[in-house]
Amino acid sequence: MVGNTLVKRMARFLAMPVSIWFAVWCVLAAISPAQALAQSSTQPVIKVQNSGFDEATLPDFESPIIEHIEREGGPLGSLEGFGATVVDNDEIASVTLYYRFSGENEFAQLPMREIASSSFYSARVGTSNVPSGTVSIEYYIQAEDVSGNLVLNGFAFQPLVRFFEPAKPITPITPVAEPITEPVESAGGVNWLYIGLGVLAVGAIAAAAGGGGSSGGSSDDCVGGCEVTVTFPRP
Repeated sequence: MVGNTLVKRMARFLAMPVSIWFAVWCVLAAISPAQALAQSSTQPVIKVQNSGFDEATLPDFESPIIEHIEREGGPLGSLEGFGATVVDNDEIASVTLYYRFSGENEFAQLPMREIASSSFYSARVGTSNVPSGTVSIEYYIQAEDVSGNLVLNGFAFQPLVRFFEPAKPITPITPVAEPITEPVESAGGVNWLYIGLGVLAVGAIAAAAGGGGSSGGSSDDCVGGCEVTVTFPRP
């Protein structure tokens, strides 16, 4: 019976109205109900202090980007041009071309220069003093930004390859003799100069063979036949 009575009284105590509980709390806190209401209506103010966080001071782990188009090589003895577009989120420090000719083991390096702040970098390699039997040039491109991030297009163990244009065979030139053509008279197709010379030659031969009836001539001048040389001038 005592237990049931205690439980019932406790239940009545907890079931008191909120206003009575509020008055009891004010008495225990030694403040008036008006002050308690004023404190409860006041919103708390949260102060955020500067923690020193600055996005510009974050480390850069983003590598540059290289865009390069491969192409065929020209003939040996000319200049081979290499170009690439290189961009970065911050700033490019250097772009380098590494190359070697076929049959070589070590790579030579050549800095690539930016053209008029266009993010396009280029370099040229001479091929006039290459070893005999060279058929290609092997290369790769390396870009580095100011934070030390590197990126490669091609690798030393697997480089890009550009083949040279094969040399064209030299065809020997055989001289051809030109035929000599004699001029021909256009009037009727007859060369009257040669005909006139022929008549004079026949008369000279007859006079030399006969020897008679000519003043100052003698039959003894031509005994046993005569040889007469007649020269015709070329027109």
